[in-house]
Amino acid sequence: MAAEIIAEGVYLIGGPNLSHPNDAASFIIDFAGELVMIDAGAGRSSKVLQKNIEDAGLNPKAISTLILTHCHIDHIGSAPYFREHFGCKLLIHDLDAADGGNKRRYTVPPDRLLRETRKSCFDCFPKGPSRNRPPADIKRRGRFQKA
Repeated sequence: MAAEIIAEGVYLIGGPNLSHPNDAASFIIDFAGELVMIDAGAGRSSKVLQKNIEDAGLNPKAISTLILTHCHIDHIGSAPYFREHFGCKLLIHDLDAADGGNKRRYTVPPDRLLRETRKSCFDCFPKGPSRNRPPADIKRRGRFQKA
């Protein structure tokens, strides 16, 4: 099944009905040619996600950042594939990246998956004027406050 256009420049590329039954929803946002991917499925559909990106007329090599919303396997499974094949940076909340001493069990340990990612979600958006910029009320690491 092909990617779905959610809004201008926003594509649903994966999920139970698009890529694999075990996948959470995965998205691509096109910032004037620079792509940001949100979540990466459970790991069994890496090539299907790649094909859905290509079928949407986008180049997976343009993925600069893969944002992992949280460290559950249905969201992070294909992250190593996209980092290894396309060189994108991985971004995840500090609490998931550090495990916080909670002794959670991960299929891919966060420290192995996220070695170079110590920046905030804010840093993945392009500089300068753009109609695709995040709303002014977005704060670092997913925290929101009213404008």
